[in-house]
Amino acid sequence: VKGSNKHGTPSDIVNRNNGYRSMTDWKAIEKSYIEVDLNKKVRLRPNRYMIRSGMTGPNFAPTDWVLEGIECDKNGREDLRNGWKVIKLHSDDRSLFEKGLKNPHEFVACSYVLSDKENFGKEDGGFYSRFRVRLVGNNINGNAYFAIGSLEFWGILEVL
Repeated sequence: VKGSNKHGTPSDIVNRNNGYRSMTDWKAIEKSYIEVDLNKKVRLRPNRYMIRSGMTGPNFAPTDWVLEGIECDKNGREDLRNGWKVIKLHSDDRSLFEKGLKNPHEFVACSYVLSDKENFGKEDGGFYSRFRVRLVGNNINGNAYFAIGSLEFWGILEVL
């Protein structure tokens, strides 16, 4: 799901063969998000995630964004009372922009380690059924375009 379907389809971001980008609208920051739903068939306890830039190079690189998730239990029931939980906040993060400057005509990717301190030692904590990457500030060009080529997660995956 995307906040807006300005360019590309939401499924473009999870298709590893895609050579295109998925971009949201440039005017509305509240529509600048991309959501991945695991459809209650699996749950994931992430320890790392990766964003791959779109074909736009560094031009629309995000600098302020958040990775959020909807937690779920071992039966896949979502904790909707607490809503979206912040997993990682990126503030003035220029990693995608700087990598894009070095490789302006190529797709670039950055991966980010996720802390699991609060769940360490717990058998059933930190599992999610849905993820959302959302801009919380304008991109490097000062607009709300959220352009990425793909999104990947690593961690413990459990089939329900």
